[in-house]
Amino acid sequence: MEKILYYAAQKEDRAKMLSACMTALGMEFVEIQPMECGQQLGFLAGEKGFERKQLSLFALPPLIPEELMIFCGLSGGRLESVLTMLRGSGLSVSLKAVMTPYNMRWTLDRLYQELCAERAQFEKN
Repeated sequence: MEKILYYAAQKEDRAKMLSACMTALGMEFVEIQPMECGQQLGFLAGEKGFERKQLSLFALPPLIPEELMIFCGLSGGRLESVLTMLRGSGLSVSLKAVMTPYNMRWTLDRLYQELCAERAQFEKN
């Protein structure tokens, strides 16, 4: 099933609007909570073979200060139509990724670090 993972970074009003848009397009919308930032993407997306990672009771979750959107199971054409809809509605999210067999083992925090590094490299060039 087509699924959107979204981390709001304290932008709950945008989360509600994005959820309504994605639901209207027939996609499952999963809002990731701050305490889940240390979990693997595969777990957050409900993929088989992934379990909740037990974190220490004293460990704070990684701080992710920006919103993130992760696309799961979308075809190229479907992804393009979603991106067009987001731009047209003014709900674009700057940090986006497609979940792959490679990155589905990453935590949300690791994905965030990778996206920030890519953005820095892009801005440098």
